[in-house]
Amino acid sequence: MATKAAEAVKLARKFDDLDLECKALADQGLALVTLGRGSEGMELIDEAMAILGSGEVHSFAAGQVACCTLTACERIGDLARADAWLRVLEEAGVSTDYQQTPVLFAHCQATYGSLLCQVGRWGEAETALTLSLTAGRNGFYLHRVMSRASLADLRVRQGRLQEAEQLLAACGDRWEAIPARAKLHYARGEFEHAVTSVKQALRQIGEDRVRAVPLLALLADAEIGRGDADAAIRAAENAERLARETQSPVLMSEAALAMGNASSAAGKVGAAVAALEAGLRAVAPTEHLLIKGALHLALARLLTDSDSAAAITEARSALAIYEKLDAPEAEVCATLLKRLGAAVSYSPRPVADPLAALSRREREVVQLLGQGLSNTQIGSKLFISPKTVEHHVGNILGKLALRSRFEVAAIETATRR
Repeated sequence: MATKAAEAVKLARKFDDLDLECKALADQGLALVTLGRGSEGMELIDEAMAILGSGEVHSFAAGQVACCTLTACERIGDLARADAWLRVLEEAGVSTDYQQTPVLFAHCQATYGSLLCQVGRWGEAETALTLSLTAGRNGFYLHRVMSRASLADLRVRQGRLQEAEQLLAACGDRWEAIPARAKLHYARGEFEHAVTSVKQALRQIGEDRVRAVPLLALLADAEIGRGDADAAIRAAENAERLARETQSPVLMSEAALAMGNASSAAGKVGAAVAALEAGLRAVAPTEHLLIKGALHLALARLLTDSDSAAAITEARSALAIYEKLDAPEAEVCATLLKRLGAAVSYSPRPVADPLAALSRREREVVQLLGQGLSNTQIGSKLFISPKTVEHHVGNILGKLALRSRFEVAAIETATRR
């Protein structure tokens, strides 16, 4: 892809084809990002987006570039860049609206939702992924798989394993679902299955260095789970090697966490501490709370017997992150702090109701919107006029800070599930 896209860029410039140049630059950039040449790849993505921002690129090519851009940002974990380019797309008039471009909408929401999940913005991630899944009902199977797999990944992180299993059951044997399935196996303590799934995924992705790093990190943890510290070290070493090639702070920190865990399992405490501290330094400038929390918690566990004061500090840092996310690890942090004799006040927050601000009648309207009914049909069922229904819909959009009936329907579907 990288080679052919580079040839296409030359041809586009030779024949002064701006659409082709923009699309080929984005394709080449995405390919280079995937190969681990992140800086070089994102430069080409930025160049493509600058051309797109001129307003001279036709809508089909612009949509293709938008897909490449968000995918590259998701793979490299760059949320700030994704947010910036989404604003450019909007200003350039590239529609990511469900009504006008449902396929582009489904892909963008799935990719952006996956990125939000990575950085720990779980509420926003769930909204984006649910919107993608709803939009993809009548679209490409790939987009439905992407959405379900990312939502399953989120459910595993939240400790909602049964829901994750149900989502993955509808994904078949598509590659996009294998990493989430491996995480589910690991979360359930099915380490042999996790190892098998990760190795299957690694065989399928070939030279994809960016997605290989988190898979190798998961492989290291699964090898620890089944008692093979040497295999865990080898997996972590491979993750570190690839992460260094990408120069991605997020991937370097994930590899460092894997090496810290593997070194700890092998009894190499000093090497483990050094790896975890290096991981924290690498990820410090980023928004990726989840990996920061994991690194702090791993350090806290490692230092429990040798330096209780430092362990308490690390456990408190981890708890602050996991409590903010309402993640299952918060309970682990609280238990560890109590074991260390530290005062801690923690209680899980009740699950928030996204429709809590609505009146009884508005909830009835939302339920019928979820069934795809028109204002006239809703009015007939509730014995009110279509004009009154329109008024209720306007109030609902305002209270929920949404923009369309479609978004309301998606939220209702997610709440019901």
